[in-house]
Amino acid sequence: MDRIIDKLALFLEFTNLRHKILAGNIANAETPNYKPFDLVFKKVFEEKKDLIKLCTTHKKHIKGSPPFPGSPKLIITPPLTAGLDGNWVDIEYQMSQLAQNTIEYEIAARLIAKKFEEYRFAISEGR
Repeated sequence: MDRIIDKLALFLEFTNLRHKILAGNIANAETPNYKPFDLVFKKVFEEKKDLIKLCTTHKKHIKGSPPFPGSPKLIITPPLTAGLDGNWVDIEYQMSQLAQNTIEYEIAARLIAKKFEEYRFAISEGR
């Protein structure tokens, strides 16, 4: 089909898995000695963006980097402070990350839907 749809589908899988991890952190906000996790993809991109270049075969091609190099990494979220019970979950931070992740998921889902609308329009010859 389309490489854009493949990349967006990969991103949907990533945000879905990240949602589960963040929800798990929130669910364990009262668990003694719990350390929260996160799944990062953007940091992988930031670390490698200077190493990965797109090949251009024509002078009018856009130069840049591919959108999803590397693979997601599961990390322990850096804590600000631990609670008296040793729990490191900052509930406000986790909720904000969950909200941001939800927005990113919705944007990718809408972009895929729009791409399929374009295909439907082309197949129906504009009718």
